Amino acid sequence: MIPLSAADGPQLRDPVTVLMPVYNARETLEVAVRSALDQIGVEVRLLVVDDGSTDDCMSWLKELRDPRVRLQSIPHAGIAAALNHGYALVDTPYVARLDADDYCVPERLVRQIAWLEQHPDLDGVGCAVEFFQNDPQSPVLLLRKPTSPALFRWELFFGCPMAHSALLIRTEAWRRMGRLRDGMAEDYEWYCRHADHLRLANLTESLVRIRAHAAQTTITREREQRRAMVEVLTGLVERSLGRTLSADEASALLFPELLGELDSPIAMARVAIDLIEDAETWMLRRRLSLQDAEAIRLDATIRVRRLVYHALRVSRSGGAGILPRWLRRRYRKRK
Repeated sequence: MIPLSAADGPQLRDPVTVLMPVYNARETLEVAVRSALDQIGVEVRLLVVDDGSTDDCMSWLKELRDPRVRLQSIPHAGIAAALNHGYALVDTPYVARLDADDYCVPERLVRQIAWLEQHPDLDGVGCAVEFFQNDPQSPVLLLRKPTSPALFRWELFFGCPMAHSALLIRTEAWRRMGRLRDGMAEDYEWYCRHADHLRLANLTESLVRIRAHAAQTTITREREQRRAMVEVLTGLVERSLGRTLSADEASALLFPELLGELDSPIAMARVAIDLIEDAETWMLRRRLSLQDAEAIRLDATIRVRRLVYHALRVSRSGGAGILPRWLRRRYRKRK
């Protein structure tokens, strides 16, 4: 069973690469870079891959003259291309992700590596994250992620189980799995593509802080992001459960709060609930710990009830009256 927290360890022998893709991030870059270089208990190598920026972020990086910082530049091709370029250059046993607008606490790397060295059967580890607006020392929201490989696998049916800036992975595991694909939701696609061959989990500690601002891709291009996630999920469900989903069916599973935007929301809610229960059955057939099995049952219940709640809201707002009988039965079953 995965411990609640990684213990502090001695100075680690091997250096660790922090891979940071950069694109026009001068306003936020300094906070991210300083947090990577200020890691304690470990020798850090910061590998920055500039994705064709047009601001002066590379000029600032060059002025650092820090031997721990290695700079690479490529023509603008997107974050997946920048990361693939960087991962190919990593020559340390571990590599950590950090975006150019995020922040990690000083003990992030030593805690993640110490934990991973205690669990040689796992490929990588993330952590809980907190969100901040301007000051990383004043986070406003905590988000926990699944803390075992089984729960990580379960969570893939409903979204991305790890914040990309939180990932620390064994370099050999990354190379074994292969490159990121271009496009939106590239991290979710990578996790889903390797779902049955990659063992990941998250620490319960918050070691990374994510900046929330209007320029983030997930806000300015939210619809594209959702479409990309829907496409990824349909592939995962087909491979895992042998079911073919429409885009609306996958959307109901990923984004139940947006049920009212779909053409047939009540029908889509029914399909999504069926999928939750199929996924639950599929997961419980695997060799799980009692703790993981109970957590999956509980989470399935919460997700079914959430879908019923949103279906009820749509039904009432649309003047359709009470919910269909089958949906009320599902709700009572999950109490």
